[in-house]
Amino acid sequence: DGAVPSLRQWLAVGDGEPQLYIVHLKTNDRYQHKGDFSAAGITDFIKQHAQGQLSKFHRSEPVVEGWDADVVKVVVGSQFHDFVQTDAHVLTFLHTKGCRDCVQIRDRFNKTAEYFHLKYPNQVLFAAVDVAQNELPDIKVNKAPQVWLFPKGKKGPPFPIDLTAQAADIRDFVKMIRKACDMPKEEREMEAEYEEAAKRFKAAVRRLPSNLKPAVDELNRAAA
Repeated sequence: DGAVPSLRQWLAVGDGEPQLYIVHLKTNDRYQHKGDFSAAGITDFIKQHAQGQLSKFHRSEPVVEGWDADVVKVVVGSQFHDFVQTDAHVLTFLHTKGCRDCVQIRDRFNKTAEYFHLKYPNQVLFAAVDVAQNELPDIKVNKAPQVWLFPKGKKGPPFPIDLTAQAADIRDFVKMIRKACDMPKEEREMEAEYEEAAKRFKAAVRRLPSNLKPAVDELNRAAA
């Protein structure tokens, strides 16, 4: 009781019922007591910790109602591990509230998510995580914003891939996602034929006389 705000946030301690933790100060690992507060209950908690039977505590907000209703899912700490292990390519946007840099990247992240939702349905999943309120199991987040890619079938080290820099430009972002995920570039109908026709056109231009004005005028008339 009487914990300073930063310690309350670190332990996700709210007002109400007392809470008990074992904290390893060197590693910041925390273990939360979930039983009763009798002498026997606390003794059993300490024994389980000594025997390595407890899972580490990670701060997490409650799961958001309708968290997966939109193209960009709203994921909290307790969901993160299972979500990135989904049998799909997973992009995660790590942000905090009040972060100005996060606002700019969020807009590009959302637009990219819409693009992949339309062009590659169900192949790439996008999620946003508030890392000020949610800790990610076994992953240390030192700053925000960050954009991480967990390619399908490559969820463990050395992954995820940090695409924060590429997210500054939507074209680079889309290109890097497709490359990292071995996804073929989407081709428009007759695109290959168009490129061949363009090559023939360039070759024809090279054979024209040195004065290209008549050809330019003809092209401008055709494009009008």
